[in-house]
Amino acid sequence: MKTTLRIVLAALVVAVLGASGGASAGEPTLWHVGAGVSFPSGGLGDALDDGWAIHGGATLFPFNSPSLGVRIEGGVNFFDMSNEFLEEIDTDTISVGIQPPDDGDATSWHLAGNLLWQTQTRGPVDLYVTGGVGVYYLQADISENGLVGGYWCDWWTGWCYPYVDEGEYEIRDESSWEYGFNVAAGVTFALNSGNELYLEAGYHLVQTDGDADYIPVTFGIRF
Repeated sequence: MKTTLRIVLAALVVAVLGASGGASAGEPTLWHVGAGVSFPSGGLGDALDDGWAIHGGATLFPFNSPSLGVRIEGGVNFFDMSNEFLEEIDTDTISVGIQPPDDGDATSWHLAGNLLWQTQTRGPVDLYVTGGVGVYYLQADISENGLVGGYWCDWWTGWCYPYVDEGEYEIRDESSWEYGFNVAAGVTFALNSGNELYLEAGYHLVQTDGDADYIPVTFGIRF
């Protein structure tokens, strides 16, 4: 599976580079940025609560067609681990019973290259679909509340003082680079300025030991 993904990703990179070189012959580059909610799916839905998404990128039109383009997108999705999932993690195997952490977070960064097709009715509402492959950086950590120490320095006198205060400290952190697929569909709403608002629903499937998938729904602007 990963070999196939590498081949597809390499082919997509070649297409993107070719698109960059020929973009001036087609439609102007179309930028987009949006934010919204992200829903973990499958097994992730049991471990994570609904989170937040921030996505943005650009679409090039190298095929002399205003309907078919190559979209480059980067984004990040933030999630909190669910209380039910945290209660199954034992941070102290010596003590009797399960000692769960107080908090846990998960983040998925991605950089993807997609093909995009859009209708061109030039009306107030248009539709588009997109899909492709990408590289994902997955990160997760768990933490506990407790006493944390450090030093506070007075910039005026130059003296530094030790302190102890209540805070949150990380007890475990894991991360990995993976490949994945994504598809999305959206609807655009034309503005008098020539820009467009858009509402998009996507699906990301990351190839981990146990597939990680989530559904971001974002609202933003294309310009």
